Amino acid sequence: MKTNREKTVVNVAGFPKPTVHALQEKIERVAALQHGSRYETLPLANFMPHVTPKIGRQEVKSPRHLQPILDALTEFENGKPIRACFSVPPQHGKTQLLIHGIVWYMLRNVGSRCLYASYSQTRASRLADDIKRIVKASGSEIVKDTQEEIRIDNGGLVHFRSLEGPILGESYDLIVIDDPHKSWTEAVSPTISKRIFSNFTTTVESRIDPTRTGIIVVHQRLARTDLIGRLSLRGSEYQVTNLPAIKENGRPLWPLRFSPSNLKKIKDADPDRWQTLYMGVPTSDLISTFKPKGISFKHPQIDQRKLMQRIYGIDVGSSGRGDKSAIVELARHTTKDEYYVFRAWQGLSSAEEFAGIIKSWVTSSPAPVLWHGSGQECAVAESYRLHHGIDIDFIATNKSKMIRAMGVAKAWNAKHIHLPPGRNAGIDSLVQCLLAFSGNSRDQDDLVDALSSAWIGLQPNKEESPNAADMLHWGAKHLPRSAWS
Repeated sequence: MKTNREKTVVNVAGFPKPTVHALQEKIERVAALQHGSRYETLPLANFMPHVTPKIGRQEVKSPRHLQPILDALTEFENGKPIRACFSVPPQHGKTQLLIHGIVWYMLRNVGSRCLYASYSQTRASRLADDIKRIVKASGSEIVKDTQEEIRIDNGGLVHFRSLEGPILGESYDLIVIDDPHKSWTEAVSPTISKRIFSNFTTTVESRIDPTRTGIIVVHQRLARTDLIGRLSLRGSEYQVTNLPAIKENGRPLWPLRFSPSNLKKIKDADPDRWQTLYMGVPTSDLISTFKPKGISFKHPQIDQRKLMQRIYGIDVGSSGRGDKSAIVELARHTTKDEYYVFRAWQGLSSAEEFAGIIKSWVTSSPAPVLWHGSGQECAVAESYRLHHGIDIDFIATNKSKMIRAMGVAKAWNAKHIHLPPGRNAGIDSLVQCLLAFSGNSRDQDDLVDALSSAWIGLQPNKEESPNAADMLHWGAKHLPRSAWS
């Protein structure tokens, strides 16, 4: 039942009356259109949701949870010099804010020069497509379009570079460093972390004009020797701001994406990792989610009938983007909390090739196939049914890969997930992916996602699933009744 505060106000025509906030946004949007059919006159906080109303099926809101970054970009655009570092937890929308901020700055400053740098050229260039979409949505025109440079009609440009390679050219007005480290293993490596810091000081900082260039460094904390850690040792030269997943008032930094219960699961699974990645305070340099101590090689020395029906967890990649597909075969003991991995595979493949692999596995050992993916990927699962004859049980979820992996990581670290003894390329790849997994969107996490899907599918407690109602339906369809007792 709605309270008085929640009741919808209806006007005489029968349509909902807009809220004050909605009216304000409409006024700002109309004002922007009256100034040349573009949105650059909007404040950055409102520019982002106007030019990008949705990402996938998710509605984009003003990124107020990252207010210090909004303030820094706004103050710099207003003429205040800035050297700033921000530590932000994984999956909290920092990259989308940064690339919108770059376009917003270019639109408001004729002939401006911007640099977006990340840990690899591939990753930096991938963001070029997003930048192009934002430019077009804002009403501006692109006059030069490559994977390393975009120029717009007012003379502004943005270069996409890797911190591992040379950064050539003249000085820049705005430099954004987003995720300089590929993984925590590189951040804790004395050789690699020192090289990244050296490249930053010799190639990035050499491209600045001391009177006007702004530098913003944003990444999740990975180790005490990461880029923010090293820059923080330079005194007051760089202003360092930490945005922890749980604020001082005890509330989530981004409640629209991470509920208190979700954050508690992450914290309980690995306190050290939580303190480093999510709270921005590195406590050690070993923060892998799946610990090496969890490795267990053991064959199930029991009658096969005592195992639940096997399940295949899959993750379907996009070969056009270089994403790998993966499949893991997992089974669970009916009376013990013990799991057995029988097979694992990952690789770049077309839909036809991956469909052939799934068919051969299911033919040799019949079992249901389960995939947790985004709502947009539902069409991919349907195409496998229609064109390849594979019945994939697809569960749409908006939960992050880290949250989905929490349960299986806890079981792994308790040595409740057993691998087949002996050398096996697929199992070796699975172990490597698990030990390197940190929850970053840039991880090679396809096998982790596949294993997570399989593990969730074997849970008798429906609340372990991303979507309880869908999972209950799936369990009733496929699993023995005894599995739910």
